[in-house]
Amino acid sequence: MQNPLKHYSLRLTLRSPIISLGQRRPRAFDLFFGELVRDDDVTCAAANVYAVRLGAEAVQYPRAAARIGSEYLVRVCDDALTRDGHVQEEIADCFWHPVTDVYVLDGLTGAFEAAERPVLLGLFVQTMWAALSRDSGILFLDVPAAELPFWRHLMGAEQLSGFVVAGGDELARNDSSRRAPGFEDYAALAKLHGRSATGRN
Repeated sequence: MQNPLKHYSLRLTLRSPIISLGQRRPRAFDLFFGELVRDDDVTCAAANVYAVRLGAEAVQYPRAAARIGSEYLVRVCDDALTRDGHVQEEIADCFWHPVTDVYVLDGLTGAFEAAERPVLLGLFVQTMWAALSRDSGILFLDVPAAELPFWRHLMGAEQLSGFVVAGGDELARNDSSRRAPGFEDYAALAKLHGRSATGRN
């Protein structure tokens, strides 16, 4: 007897501190918490997405990231962003479009059966990105470097300055290849998603 078809939905929560009236406290990031929720209300995957508030006055992005407690966000701020929160030129120059929105995904976790994991985890991240992104936005993904082929196939991601980065539009490339379409070959995605114990980006 076949298992009944499972249905999933995205639950996306904006976490924003409430401050007293009359106070102004500049924020470096907007924090979104994403969950992939099964139809029986079981959370199967979760991740944090930080939206960088570009040009926030009197904000030190690495210090703000350290207060949040995300090592990956600190590394992005230190090595990939300018002091005012924009992406560094060597990364921005890899895109056809001006980069005006920066997002950072970390803490990606999932509890799936092995055969389902690559497809559902990929759908989760892709759906979150579709909900948050604009054509001029890019997403830094805290995923193992060994998984780059999977994320390239799924979202057109590339490795830039040591980070796995996906864009709201296609990356400029040195060859004539184009981004592969999304989920046309589930077996290929599963094969590409072979996990490695090597470091994370």
